[in-house]
Amino acid sequence: ARLRALEARYEQDYSRRNFLITSFDLLSRRLAFSKDTGDDATDVVRKAARRADIATRPVGEVRGEDIIDNLFAAAPETHLPCLDAAMAAAEIGPEIVTARGKAWTSFDVPGLMANPLETALGRCWPWTDNQLGAELRGQWVAALDEAVRQPGVTLAVVPIRVLAEEGGVLDQLKARDLDISGPRWR
Repeated sequence: ARLRALEARYEQDYSRRNFLITSFDLLSRRLAFSKDTGDDATDVVRKAARRADIATRPVGEVRGEDIIDNLFAAAPETHLPCLDAAMAAAEIGPEIVTARGKAWTSFDVPGLMANPLETALGRCWPWTDNQLGAELRGQWVAALDEAVRQPGVTLAVVPIRVLAEEGGVLDQLKARDLDISGPRWR
């Protein structure tokens, strides 16, 4: 019934679409989540590092073939939590995109993490996949482990979910008694 109401609202027919594709449509097209965005932070840092002749190391990369295999191997019902969260976000409407942006720009990490749009993004593939999500998070933890052992300063552009989620990178760094400067994340 909820999906039918969204179909009517957005003049779409989701009856023959995959749950994940429907979820992405609701988040990206209907809420216009990525419309009119500036350069991605990763690209800005990469360009600045290149201009300054500073070495960079990409983190969180997985072979495309592995991603496709993983996606096609997932049972459709594994995408239902994503669809439920995407519908909840779409039911609220585009104002949650603005609210998420305001939380982001005001360094309100708890507010950002509680935003229904951020919740939906965190409940969707690949982050919720046991194999792929765990692999991506593990790559970030390993890279940051290595970075804190090196002398000097490290700049990392990390997905907010990986940083601020329960048991995420910031929780792990705090558990090691490392100095964390920045906005409150809990």
